[in-house]
Amino acid sequence: MVNVELKWEPHDEQRKFLDRDERFRVLCWGRRSGKNEAALIDLFVFAVENPDSTCWWVSPSYTQSNDYGFDRLVEIVPEVLLDGDPKRSAPREVQFINGSVVVFKSADRPKTLKGGGVAHCVLDEAASIPSGVWHEYVRPTLSDKPIGDAVILSTPKSKNWFHDVFRKGQDESVGGYWSSHATTFVNPFVPDSEVEAAKGELPTRIFEQEYLAEWQQDGGSVFPEISIGSYSMDGYEGESPFSIGVDFARHEAYTAVVVLDAVGRVADTRRTQAVSWREIQGMIEGVADRYAPNTVRVDATRDNKITEDLRRESGLTVEGVSFSGGRKRELIENLAATMEQGEIEVASDAGQLQRELEAFEYSVTSRGHPQYSAPSDMDDDMVDAAALAAHQDFTDRENKSVLTPVLGSVRRGSSGRRSARSKTAQAERQLERLRHN
Repeated sequence: MVNVELKWEPHDEQRKFLDRDERFRVLCWGRRSGKNEAALIDLFVFAVENPDSTCWWVSPSYTQSNDYGFDRLVEIVPEVLLDGDPKRSAPREVQFINGSVVVFKSADRPKTLKGGGVAHCVLDEAASIPSGVWHEYVRPTLSDKPIGDAVILSTPKSKNWFHDVFRKGQDESVGGYWSSHATTFVNPFVPDSEVEAAKGELPTRIFEQEYLAEWQQDGGSVFPEISIGSYSMDGYEGESPFSIGVDFARHEAYTAVVVLDAVGRVADTRRTQAVSWREIQGMIEGVADRYAPNTVRVDATRDNKITEDLRRESGLTVEGVSFSGGRKRELIENLAATMEQGEIEVASDAGQLQRELEAFEYSVTSRGHPQYSAPSDMDDDMVDAAALAAHQDFTDRENKSVLTPVLGSVRRGSSGRRSARSKTAQAERQLERLRHN
């Protein structure tokens, strides 16, 4: 008999989870709430108390399984309980001296999840795991003797299979399931001020999903509410001053141009692929000649020389913006916030921009930082161009303000003009935002 002392003190929600013994326990908890840590401790205790057991840890990717499962379990388990060094080749394994083994798996290779005799399985970030992985692979492996159990944990996304099992755990008439909801606030090691800071920095629905663990109607969508105008760009004159954003092509992508007018309407969009730099420059100059913006804001991530050439040869005031170092996140969040407030209206015939906005999605890293991108089979050049156009400095505008550099400083009235009441309301919102930053 080997006696070990685990120096770990669970917080209240973790303790409630560890005290439950239902076959399927589901944790819908916010980021940094301690759900991963609780599942690891529970897994460790199960492996020690149930000799010769096969346990799985399944994550959306093998990297996640290694980083947030294997590495952390190795840190937790005292060496005296290990049967040799942990296996670090794929699939990674941790062997215990009592014959139990924990195998770390990936949901992106579901065929490796076939088998049986699994006594205990943890599905980490389950909302990002396809439903077929649970229904067709993992769930059947738990049906052998001895009957296996599972811990299913995640922040919420769309109302998929994870939402279904969570609801079962909330229904007392459904046996064998238990579920828990908790926000990031439950973790005493995360200051409330940190959560409040995230609230001030993130779009509301992202904060509610990732920190408050609340399901959203359009889970994963960055722009769930897109205001589509009854006007078309063809023949629309717009109101000056105009702002122009340009996203340059990379690889097989498109160079895109988006023009916004002073009341937040999309006045023009352009998109071209596989043309020479001279043609691209000519397109940008043509758009600038028509709308006479004070500044053209362009993507300078790939090559600052393009920005310099455009500035020198066209005579335009060109500002290059790099999307690296978190800058793209800031631009997208600004665009999302202004669209959420109804301050940008998309023309009825701006179909490509509409489609890209509808498909644009986000995920959140293990450190709680959102990542924004188009699905793998779609483009986001129009979204990037719109984000650049929407972030023109207030110094470019007729009514200068020191509040915040977002497009659409006030809401539009029914006539498309700015009203004194809307100016006051917007100023109040901007000041409130500054207080939270």
